[in-house]
Amino acid sequence: MNVSLLFRVFTIILLSIFANFANAESITDSTPKLIRIGVLAKRGTDTALKKWQPTADYLTQQIPNYQFSIVPLDFEQITQAMRDRSIDFVVTNSGMYVELEYEFGARRIATLKNQRLGKPYTSFGGVIFARADHNIAQLSNIKNKRFVAVDESSLGGWQMSWLTFKQAGIDPYKDFAELKFLGTHDKVVYAVLDGSADAGTVRTDTLERMANEGKIKLDDITVINSQFITPDFPFVRSTKLYPEWPFAACSHISEELVKEVTIALLKMPEQSVAAQAAESQGWAVAFNYEPVHQLFRELHIGHYQYLSQLTWRSLFNEYLIWTISVSLAFLSLCIATIVFQVRTIKQDRKLAAMLKTSEELANQQAHQLEIAVNERTQELAQAHVKISTLYDKLQADHSRLSAELDVAKQIQSMILPRAQELADIKKLDIACYMQPADEVGGDYYDVLSFNDHVIIGIGDVTGHGLESGVIMLMVQSAVRSLMENNNPDLCHSLKMINQVVYKNSDRMQSDKNLSLALLHYYEDKLTIAGQHEEVLVVKNNQVERLDTIDLGFPIGLEEDVSEFFAEINLHLAVGDGIVLYTDGITEAENMAGELFGIERLQELVEKHWQEDAQTLQDTICQALMYFIGEQKVHDDITLLIIKRR
Repeated sequence: MNVSLLFRVFTIILLSIFANFANAESITDSTPKLIRIGVLAKRGTDTALKKWQPTADYLTQQIPNYQFSIVPLDFEQITQAMRDRSIDFVVTNSGMYVELEYEFGARRIATLKNQRLGKPYTSFGGVIFARADHNIAQLSNIKNKRFVAVDESSLGGWQMSWLTFKQAGIDPYKDFAELKFLGTHDKVVYAVLDGSADAGTVRTDTLERMANEGKIKLDDITVINSQFITPDFPFVRSTKLYPEWPFAACSHISEELVKEVTIALLKMPEQSVAAQAAESQGWAVAFNYEPVHQLFRELHIGHYQYLSQLTWRSLFNEYLIWTISVSLAFLSLCIATIVFQVRTIKQDRKLAAMLKTSEELANQQAHQLEIAVNERTQELAQAHVKISTLYDKLQADHSRLSAELDVAKQIQSMILPRAQELADIKKLDIACYMQPADEVGGDYYDVLSFNDHVIIGIGDVTGHGLESGVIMLMVQSAVRSLMENNNPDLCHSLKMINQVVYKNSDRMQSDKNLSLALLHYYEDKLTIAGQHEEVLVVKNNQVERLDTIDLGFPIGLEEDVSEFFAEINLHLAVGDGIVLYTDGITEAENMAGELFGIERLQELVEKHWQEDAQTLQDTICQALMYFIGEQKVHDDITLLIIKRR
């Protein structure tokens, strides 16, 4: 009886232990996984946490089973953390990002929409300025003058202007009477205004911000090498524009988590606590940071620093010992060759005597070899028959596949707007061009006309080739179906197209998505909706760049993104127009690795806008092909010119 009781108690204890163990395992399994976001703490740990912790909290709310936390780091600590894999994502400035991309394979997933004077901007530049009463109007006037900047590692506060000087043939480190770095943008402005420096440089929007705060008057300042001011970037500047801070994923993070974080960032409301704390209006689709790489390459800084060391003197000094060693080795080889030749002459006599005996032996072996060759020849003949049969089959399969690709390419070409269709649109002069990188392209464009309404679409499917081409055909069919039903509601159409592409891509098990913009022209009013490349808008022969980042969301990435679609309206007078394109033009490379770029395209449009649409298109395409030269074309190229008659 006592034994039975003890057995029952023992059994209950064991069951209790196993139950607690299973419960502990369940609790452990449900514990969110910690994801660390390293951020550049340029103003200290407390400020970084205050600015970015709400972003981590937002991601924790949006993505189940993950707990996001902020890790403030300085420049050196970020590099070490990437090396140790102690962080999973990183938020840093554009200059440091390209270093992390090069050294550790960091991947940009979004670009910050920085809030400046109440509006969002995804790019910034540098401004070179002097006091208005100092008579410094051109870059060349700054030679032998005192110049101040923010910091040698500051992209907007020095490096952009440094490149501008270099391209103008000016070496700031040699041609300035004095070059100082003062640490902050405000100090640079004050130094120029109080006369302790003749000129200086700060990042764009600094002068406007200080003027709004009542600290300075813009009339007291002259901007040097001033660039054209556009509505989408209304700040004075002297340099090209470069993308804002990126949100990047480390190389060890899974594609699934990267996609979830990307979608959450792009969906961040502009009035959310996270966006406001970061002094932003959320995040945009990741920009191309190749311009920053190009700046580093031209200045020979960062991971391109080695370029400045490749001189004849440095090569001679570095490889002096190696050169001497090779010379001595060559001399030794010559001596050895002479000795060898002498010995060879002596041995030739002995070989002549042996040759006769060898010939007799060779004849016997040749007879035996002939028999073996005949046997092997028969075997090879049989193998040749089999190989020929297989080759014929492969040729047939290849021909069939090539024919199928040709059919797909022909279908793509057949559904593009015909020249007569474009000519029938009386109020618009339209020219279109598309060249796929592969047999089947992933670029999309179309022009539809009905009852004096004109619908224009342009898009770019990720990647290129057959699968991208299928997505392109899918989009073309959806757009045409919607517009043929006299439905020019662009935002509604984009919503329906997104659902079609998302569901079909899911059925195809494809991860493709695309940028897509739709335009509606009617009675001199042009409406634009959807996210694509910047639109070049020409009014009164002046070219402006219209950013479409806030007009949409990548198509097919998420099932319901209707809240992100928006429209903008433009009035087109006679002679006004727009230029649409895909990134196959702006990101085309030449043999030196340089990009064609939006600035070069803009210059061509400004210079030749008075020509008709077809002539302008031909001029741009010729300039592009001349720029590319012998370089391989890596992406589809699409260009649309639309001019109001």
